[in-house]
Amino acid sequence: MIRRIEFVQHLFCLLVLLSYVRTDQGIEESWSWSEEDIAVVEQCRQDMVSLEEKMRIADSFTQQGNEFSLQGMHHRAIVKWEIATRCHNESNVPWNNMANSFLTLGNLSAATAA
Repeated sequence: MIRRIEFVQHLFCLLVLLSYVRTDQGIEESWSWSEEDIAVVEQCRQDMVSLEEKMRIADSFTQQGNEFSLQGMHHRAIVKWEIATRCHNESNVPWNNMANSFLTLGNLSAATAA
């Protein structure tokens, strides 16, 4: 029984590693924010932007992150969800999504932090 559990654990680690290598080529680029993303976050920080507009922007970036996640591009998804939380931090959805993607990538410490 113990050997079966160890096998399953090793198989899970192998699958996580394979998905990490397969899905995120060009990883150094995927963690960086584009100039457009930075401009959106700066816009959200301004007091003149209404709460409704901040929520709309956050929802848009949450959806973009969801689409990247479905394609297996978890690093890019995490970046989009980070932007969503910067625009409207009261929703748990982007945080939960980030935790799930970090778990998928095998980063347990980041998953528990998210």
